[in-house]
Amino acid sequence: MGYEKIVTLAERCAKYAATCGKRSILETKPLGKVNFSELGVCLSDGTIHFQNEESAVKYIFKRLHKALDLPQEQQFERVIAKRGTTIIGEGDGTHTSATKEFANIKGMMERMNSDVPRDLEVYHSHPDMFGTGRTTPLSGIPGDIGTFFNFKLKKIVAVNSKGEFNSLEIGNDFSLEKFKMFEEKYEDVALCKLLGTEQFKEFKKIQKIIKSLPPGERLKGDIKGQYVRLIEQLSKREKATSKTGEIAIINHEANKCANDFGMKYDTNFSNLLEYEA
Repeated sequence: MGYEKIVTLAERCAKYAATCGKRSILETKPLGKVNFSELGVCLSDGTIHFQNEESAVKYIFKRLHKALDLPQEQQFERVIAKRGTTIIGEGDGTHTSATKEFANIKGMMERMNSDVPRDLEVYHSHPDMFGTGRTTPLSGIPGDIGTFFNFKLKKIVAVNSKGEFNSLEIGNDFSLEKFKMFEEKYEDVALCKLLGTEQFKEFKKIQKIIKSLPPGERLKGDIKGQYVRLIEQLSKREKATSKTGEIAIINHEANKCANDFGMKYDTNFSNLLEYEA
């Protein structure tokens, strides 16, 4: 299209606009510069391809922020899967979970029973729970960290309404054996924080006794009574700490153990850093 034709078209649009009280789109000024390197290409298979990972992650954070830039009661978990520079898929869950939506992303369920490389990253939004931007870090096992392991992820990230992150990723010496050791350590740290040192010792002692007994004898008599009492106490503490926000700190302390077992746990969640200050 030549310059003369463009001007002629603009003039015609202007005359039309004058008759209906609207300006021509060719008369309007651009809203701002467009960085074409950050634009993604939507492919026929539903994926979105970016020129670099930085642009892909920027896109992800914008999408997650939209799920959180709402009144607290309307915020929801949005989950997005990325491999390298490509967005594989996404789904919108509820205020507390996006497990089903994550599993529905194409190819996710097959990963659980396949020998695939850990090349997939998953990002999801964590709605406000204890005030603006104040929420829980990655949940444990069988939560976010369980998803990280079972779906053979390279990295899993939670994002809060302030745009802050909480992440877990594999290290160079990551292994199945080390993850199993982390599972035990995670549980011990979380239980100790919830029950207190003395009750935690009692709980571990009873657990050891139960494991040593035949299946049919494990929950009988005094052992059953002691175990049920501690489980009830644990449940009360979990509910109480969930209301106060202390549960976020407990999860954070347990998550940090990952750094000793072939993984890297990192965060800039301000409600967690305030605690450490």
